[in-house]
Amino acid sequence: MFDISLKVSGSTKKGTALKRLAQIDVPNDQPISSSNACTKCVIDVKEINDTIQCSKCSKSYHTTCLTHPIPSDFTTMQAKNPCLWWLCMACVLVPEKPPTSAPSANIASDGKDNQLTNDAASKKRSAPSAEQVDVVNNISKQLLSFKSELMANINDVIESKLNSAFSKLSDTSSSVSTAQSYADVARPANKSDEQNTTPCVTTNKEHVTETAVSTPEVLILSPKPDVTVSDVLLHKVKKSVENKLKKLQVEFVRPNSNTNKIAVGFKNSDLRAEAESLLNSNDDIALSGYTCKSVHKMLPKISLINVSSDVFDEVDRSSEDEELIKQLEKQSIIEKILDKNEAVKILHDEEHTLQVVYLKKVTEHQYTIVLKVSPAIRAALINQGRRIYIGSTVYYFTDRFHVQQCYHCQKIGHTSGKCPDIGDAPVCMYCMGRHMSSKCCPNIKKNHAIHRCARCLASRHGNDAELGLTHNAASPNCPLIKRELKRLEQNTNFTSKNVM
Repeated sequence: MFDISLKVSGSTKKGTALKRLAQIDVPNDQPISSSNACTKCVIDVKEINDTIQCSKCSKSYHTTCLTHPIPSDFTTMQAKNPCLWWLCMACVLVPEKPPTSAPSANIASDGKDNQLTNDAASKKRSAPSAEQVDVVNNISKQLLSFKSELMANINDVIESKLNSAFSKLSDTSSSVSTAQSYADVARPANKSDEQNTTPCVTTNKEHVTETAVSTPEVLILSPKPDVTVSDVLLHKVKKSVENKLKKLQVEFVRPNSNTNKIAVGFKNSDLRAEAESLLNSNDDIALSGYTCKSVHKMLPKISLINVSSDVFDEVDRSSEDEELIKQLEKQSIIEKILDKNEAVKILHDEEHTLQVVYLKKVTEHQYTIVLKVSPAIRAALINQGRRIYIGSTVYYFTDRFHVQQCYHCQKIGHTSGKCPDIGDAPVCMYCMGRHMSSKCCPNIKKNHAIHRCARCLASRHGNDAELGLTHNAASPNCPLIKRELKRLEQNTNFTSKNVM
């Protein structure tokens, strides 16, 4: 063993601290404060893990010994961020040093006056008063409260932004998943599909109120089947309509030389009903062979994609009648929708329309379903976030507008099964050649620059013929397809609560 003796100078800070400790009665079982001991309780900091060190004077403290508490995770944050400082009470309340002045002539060369100055300064650094401690405690509490409020506000903002982003993402994904559905459906893969498939477009329609307000109520004047209509007769009937309705507010009177029909638009259904009564009582129009009738708007149709085949697990498939099995599948879908959608069930009990009008198996385990619903049921589904709960899954619906297109003559308004030109050679949707579209040259199918639309090139409307050189007959960019979709949208009743 070696005996070590230390010589302590009273002029150093540590020496002064040891001098003061020597004058205090310390119990034998309590260790003497040193550099690794808590400055307050003088217990070795190694015995307790919750310790903190002043960033200015390097003194150690137990967190439980502090006058004002610190956050429980402060030490962890300080370990990760060395720029995060903590100051003890003594260092916080130390007054600023007075500005240095020129050396006085009275200072002794032996440094005794300097020692007196240090002693006076140490006396000024007395223990903090109760008022100062209260101020620090209040500031600490305010900071903690501010931190809690700030974190809560940040969490609310983040949650709001995420919900908005997810909502937009779901809408976008629905739009993306259906953006090419028209082209995919309109372009048949084989002959059987070419004869039976009809195109459709699905959209997310949110601002239906504005569209409904701008959509006119329409009357259609049509010639009888045995009447031959010339341009002169069509113009004569148009003039008769304008003269008869000159006292009413008419939106438009539009004759169509292709169909020989005349469309008359009104702002509301009351004006339309009054005009229908006036026109049906007009002898000139009746003698011309024309009849007048209102155009009733269609009920909305909504589309569900990627519906799991699990919804048909309870369907009895023992029968060999495929039509019966399909009806059972449709009934199963309706029952499962009513089980999980209370608002829809209430309206359905009031005899609002809810029908499955289209059901197709797209993959081994997924179906596409189209429902015809009343405007009230559609509004109820929009109120629950465009969601439909079926079984244990939620599906998002989109509005569906069905365009009838013939893949034999490529015209709109009928299907190939009812084509008036079925006896003629078919028209290719890609090159306008007189052959089936499925038999068109693969190189022509891939080269969009040489695609031609027979429908647009035969049209006399605007610049349709010029645009017919830029796309094929199955393209969703076809102006005739766009006009037909707009017409279907305007003729769909989205808002009438009494329509069931």
